[in-house]
This record gives sequence, C-alpha cells and structure tokens, in this order.
Amino acid sequence: MKRIPWRYWLLITSGLLFLLDWYLVASQNSAVLAFDHHVRWLVNTHRTPAQTAFFTHFTRLFDPWPAVGWAGLFVLWLSWHRQWRWTAQFSLALCSGTLLNKVIKHLVNRPRPSAEVLMHYGGFSFPSGHSSGAALLLGGILLVLLASPLSRRTKGWGSLCLGGLIILVGCSRIYVGAHFPSDVLGGWCLGIFVLSLWQIVFTHFLPHPTAL
Repeated sequence: MKRIPWRYWLLITSGLLFLLDWYLVASQNSAVLAFDHHVRWLVNTHRTPAQTAFFTHFTRLFDPWPAVGWAGLFVLWLSWHRQWRWTAQFSLALCSGTLLNKVIKHLVNRPRPSAEVLMHYGGFSFPSGHSSGAALLLGGILLVLLASPLSRRTKGWGSLCLGGLIILVGCSRIYVGAHFPSDVLGGWCLGIFVLSLWQIVFTHFLPHPTAL
C-alpha cells in the first residue's frame, strides 16, 4: 500500500478544518460564539502590563508593511542563492494566500470584536490576516529549512522556533482584541492549506529543487 505524503494530509486536514470553521462562523453557531467570547473573557481578565507591552509590540511586526519587508528580505536571500524554485513557490503562496484571505473576509463580513480592544484595525474579522500571513511567511521559511542540508537538530530547533512564532502571532491577535479565536484558527488553516497546495504543485512539476 502506497504511503500518502505528509503534504497531502496537511492539505486535506487544513482545508476541511477551514471550511468547517468558515461554516460555523458564517452560520453564527452558538457553540463557536460561546467559545470565542469565553476565551476573550479569559484573556481580558488576565492581562498584565508586561503582557500588554509584549503583545502590542509583537503583533506590529506582522502588520502588512513589516510583513512585506520580511517577505522581501527572504525573497532577496533566496534569489541571492539562486533558489529560483523556492523563490517562485514562496512568492506565489504568499500572494495567492493574501488575496484569498481578503476575498473570504468580504464574503463572510464578520465584524471585529468591539469590547476590550487594545488595538483597532479596519476591515472584517474572519479569517485573521495576520495569522494566515504568519503561516504563509514563516511556514514558507520552514519548508526551505526542512529542504536544506542542515542537521536534523538544527532543523528541529528551527521548526520549533518558527512554529512557536506562528502560534504567538495568532495569540497576539486575540490578546489585543483584533480577532476572535475562531478567526485565528481560520487564518492558520487557510495559510497552511495554501502553503501545502503550492508545495504539492511545485513538488509534482519541479521535484528536484536546487540544494541550498
């Protein structure tokens, strides 16, 4: 029996979770609404000055313009090392994922939280753009890291750091009141889905990227 590659499992799982989350949010499912408000209540009642200072500064690192800067630096690094396959894959995943996020936001039209908000953002709430952007940006870097000839230990620590940053970005969006937890989950799933989709496409048509 042929083993199914991990990227297919990621694609299917993240896609199904995103569609389920989208349906529950759009239909205003009572259990999801209760979960969102309960998590926000827990976060808001346990805020501290130190946590507020950290999360308000940290979440700004993944605002649109800083995120474009991080992505641009990584593209330049890939281009400098003549990693054209990874440059194309990373750029297409980031651009298509960002566009898809904006389209879905307007389809769902979910208002952002209105109470206990530390940082105000325009636009709609579902899915979280910062969360999907972090999954696309940091997840793209993670894929390049895993394909590199670095040691397993280095890859392991790098994966933990990048995964931790993706989680922190989502948590920061809940903490500052910019999103509900279900928005963050939707953003993560959307980012992983798009990233997995392009990984499958490029692995199928360009199975042997140049070594880093």
